[in-house]
Amino acid sequence: MAAARPKQLDPGTEYRQWCGLASAGELPRLLLILPPKGEEEPWFGEQVAAAVRGFAATQEGLDFLDIDGGSPDFDVQSLDNFLNSPSLFTSRQALVFTRAAKAIAKYPRLAERLLEVASSGEGPEFMVVHTGASTAKGVKALAATRIKAAKKLRFRTLYSDPPPWRPEPDASEAAQFVAAEAKLQKMSMQRGAAGSLVALAGSRPADLLQAVNHFSLLGITNISEDDVHEVAS
Repeated sequence: MAAARPKQLDPGTEYRQWCGLASAGELPRLLLILPPKGEEEPWFGEQVAAAVRGFAATQEGLDFLDIDGGSPDFDVQSLDNFLNSPSLFTSRQALVFTRAAKAIAKYPRLAERLLEVASSGEGPEFMVVHTGASTAKGVKALAATRIKAAKKLRFRTLYSDPPPWRPEPDASEAAQFVAAEAKLQKMSMQRGAAGSLVALAGSRPADLLQAVNHFSLLGITNISEDDVHEVAS
């Protein structure tokens, strides 16, 4: 009998899990944050990258390269040098490469080199590559890799509609997400509040968190459905 496939985590739960791992430095050699089959929600990958930066900032003697492949100032030579040459000042290196798709589309060899370095056991102790949406050949090569050193994440958008087996608005992924994020801020959402907030603010995590922060600024820490409608009106 075939083993049951592990349950796929919703994007909110998975992002919190990986932010926790990143904050503790428990990362694979190569963490690939890739576009999903449907619409991507880049916010989740951005938070994972931010958690990695936070961990890197606590590590004395870590040669850390944080590079933006979508920036007009992107310098491929800097990345090449980092990947191809050990640091002269420390034995520890790490990389965060965000908006990587644009750079990889222009320099496809970067994808091959990232995979080579990850497989070699040498070079950076961890590399986090957030590609962004792309159909570039190099991004497809990263997505197709089967090397053991790589872990792939794909963050789609949150579902704003509840599942058919639990039709109340508070049961949607977006409502569950905002309730969980409020709880992390020592706030609570009464019955109906999370679903109403999603109906008014939408399902984008950045918009939902902005709304939660607004309630916090108002001193409302136990948010009711009436609070949501009063603040929105």
